[in-house]
Amino acid sequence: MDRGLSAGEQKLAEKLIILNERGKGMLTRIYNIKKQCSDPKSRPAFLTDKPLEATIKTIVRKFPNFESHLKGQTQPIQGQEKDIVKGLSNYYYTFVDVMQFKDHTSEILTMIDASFVNFDI
Repeated sequence: MDRGLSAGEQKLAEKLIILNERGKGMLTRIYNIKKQCSDPKSRPAFLTDKPLEATIKTIVRKFPNFESHLKGQTQPIQGQEKDIVKGLSNYYYTFVDVMQFKDHTSEILTMIDASFVNFDI
């Protein structure tokens, strides 16, 4: 039984294809981050810096609720702020993209649910 697709169903199919391709790209980017951070030679140098080790552990332990009285422990980072932001920006933007992907996926699944679409897989 082959029936024609309505314009709404075609648009939904296109969105699913785009979302699928975007998801593959996200997985690739996350895999590359995992690979890069697991290798001590390729991870950002400041993450393995001995003077910054205690500060990084404090930040990781307290994140995201960083208390103001701990700001004194972040002194070693003060001189390297720009390098740290530059080194972590790709990771940050990847995770922002992951959050947007999650929102778009939820939005499309809600549209599918609301329109009572049947899939012939």
